[in-house]
Amino acid sequence: MTLNGKQIFMIIGAVVSVLMIAGPQLTDLFGSALAKNITSAAGLGNLIINGVMVALTSNTNVVFDAKSQKGVEVNVNRNAAPAIAAMAVDPDQQSIAPAPGEDAAVKQVAQGA
Repeated sequence: MTLNGKQIFMIIGAVVSVLMIAGPQLTDLFGSALAKNITSAAGLGNLIINGVMVALTSNTNVVFDAKSQKGVEVNVNRNAAPAIAAMAVDPDQQSIAPAPGEDAAVKQVAQGA
């Protein structure tokens, strides 16, 4: 199994989350002072990781990831978010386009109308 960057990042996030709540076990292993430092650092790390994941898992990034897969083509209709509609009408974007008959409507959404 090959992991992508987001999956690796989330595995790191899971480990940091465990360290964040493992105070009693860390106290037994390392003593109370070091356990407190580890859990505090893990708490800060967890907040940072979750903040980054918000950006990495936005709607546009999910669509970008999907269209980047071999054999996947994305059709966008007039109900799409403006950022996704903009991807669909961008001639430089591969594997994403307005749905059949939706060209004008998707272009209008992409322009923010």
